[in-house]
Amino acid sequence: MKKIHGKVMDNHGKPLQGAEVLFLDRAQNIIATGYSDNDGYYFLQTDEKTNGSILCTHNYGVTSLGFSFYNVTTDKARDLDIKIGEIEFLDFKKFLDREKQVLRISFRPVSLKALKDKIECISPDRFTTEIEMLLDGKKQKCQELEVEKEIKDDKCTDRYNLILELPKGYDPRTENLLEIVMHNKKTGEKGTVWVVA
Repeated sequence: MKKIHGKVMDNHGKPLQGAEVLFLDRAQNIIATGYSDNDGYYFLQTDEKTNGSILCTHNYGVTSLGFSFYNVTTDKARDLDIKIGEIEFLDFKKFLDREKQVLRISFRPVSLKALKDKIECISPDRFTTEIEMLLDGKKQKCQELEVEKEIKDDKCTDRYNLILELPKGYDPRTENLLEIVMHNKKTGEKGTVWVVA
């Protein structure tokens, strides 16, 4: 039996009680589910060896949006802390080129403030929002950034397309963790998405 556990917190490091944590396989079937306790700790367990995503929500749409960690395998025990923020990354996709030197990333960020204020475009304002990318904890420079408007399910969002040139010595056979953080300086909103690159 493989275990996935950690702590659920808000963006200020405060533990969140009663957050729902799910492990979904690639077909979006729920493989394991759990809730964070009084101190924010959660625990998932599964016998199934598969690849998928960890999703977490807490008072969704009231005080925060969702957290996602993509491309996680259940072949070993994991200690994964979760930070839930006010920016959520929808429709997240990643593509590694054939030479395994360039990572293309695509997602649609959603702002809690824009949802609450019923603004036409529910993505954070791109002119006041910073993007930080870390690969195995080291800052990376985005080589190219393209933002385009997209309408899906009657909602207007910005689709971000990023290109990250991978550092020399990058080995795709090892488990490399990519963290993308968005921070809106004007509203203070912050959100993070993780992916095994």
